[in-house]
Amino acid sequence: ASGAYGVNAYFTSVVLFDVLVLRVFPPMFFTVVTYPLVGLHGGSFLVYLARASWFTLVNVLANVASSALCMAIGIVTPSNAVANVCGLMAILSSVLSGGFLLNKQNVSGSSVSSSSSAAAAASHRSPANVFVKVLTKTSFVNYAYDALLVNEFLDAGTFRFTPKFTDAAGQNENAGVGVDVSGREVLQFFSFGDTRAAMRYDVCVLCAIAGAYLAAAFVLLKVSVRRSGAGRG
Repeated sequence: ASGAYGVNAYFTSVVLFDVLVLRVFPPMFFTVVTYPLVGLHGGSFLVYLARASWFTLVNVLANVASSALCMAIGIVTPSNAVANVCGLMAILSSVLSGGFLLNKQNVSGSSVSSSSSAAAAASHRSPANVFVKVLTKTSFVNYAYDALLVNEFLDAGTFRFTPKFTDAAGQNENAGVGVDVSGREVLQFFSFGDTRAAMRYDVCVLCAIAGAYLAAAFVLLKVSVRRSGAGRG
């Protein structure tokens, strides 16, 4: 608008519209429609409402963090094409290190016992592993995914696993046994959080990441406008 309005007014209007209209209402509608159909939790209505509320909150925060990250990237890139590529790479990196495909036991090194070889232990200190660990710690998807898993698995009852194995002929065989495990044991086995405190920590980190991205976008917009001389602040 070439200085027709200040950065503060522009940024506030964009954030309010983007957050309220595009990042809050869709997850709420998604929860209302799909969460009852999935049927992950029975029990009392209050328990269901609490878990559905946490589910909605985590999805909202993840959406806000994603939007703020893309907003910050769009401000510093010279064109829409470059912004789309950089934003896609940033989101893809966050998703890939978010816990869907990543073995957290290998990244954290918890799977390396005292009897493991020195080479195996050294592999967890390799530059590639350290880089992946940093990506995991800074990925908003990682904290959102962990919080959602804790919300759904913790105190969710007992799960029965029926192991299968492949014989020498390559045929899948059923072991004929069932193993009963609790939701907490499932979370512990895959190195996810296993307490309500861990879930609250994930939500707090999500809030911090979303706030940091929004603050970065605001500062970058201020600097960009000041350099171009198009705004009055």
